[in-house]
Amino acid sequence: MIEKNEAQQKPHSKDYWIRKVIRLFTLTGNVFPQFLLISALIAFVDTYIGLKLALVWAMGYGLNLILKNTIKKSRPPKEHAKVHVKGYSLPSGHAFMSTVTYLGICLFFDFNIAAKIALATVPFLLGLSRLYLKVHDIYDICAGWGFGILYLYIFLQIS
Repeated sequence: MIEKNEAQQKPHSKDYWIRKVIRLFTLTGNVFPQFLLISALIAFVDTYIGLKLALVWAMGYGLNLILKNTIKKSRPPKEHAKVHVKGYSLPSGHAFMSTVTYLGICLFFDFNIAAKIALATVPFLLGLSRLYLKVHDIYDICAGWGFGILYLYIFLQIS
């Protein structure tokens, strides 16, 4: 979740608009937009494959919470962050869940290569956005990507 006191944002600061765009983009890593995307895939593309992805996604969300609450790594200092967030830092939930969601779509659905490349870049860009916003360090992001890829690999092996 992103929360920011609007009085702290200065429209005349040099990175104000960059921060606005990155904050908007980082929302694609939140649970609700991913839920809407998966729901649309279920409704309009392929119900069976979409439900399979929904199951993977829901279990991945639970796994991410278990990992965060087991590891209990604190976030970088709040005074440096460009937005305020709550909760533990490792693994990055945005990196983990975007890897599960967007790479899962690439693996499960038969989209063209351009769509798959675009989807596969989302977790990478989301990770960079979390670094830019200074709510994670590189270890959190890499752990999120790594756990997400490992989780998808294990799921594909057992399914």
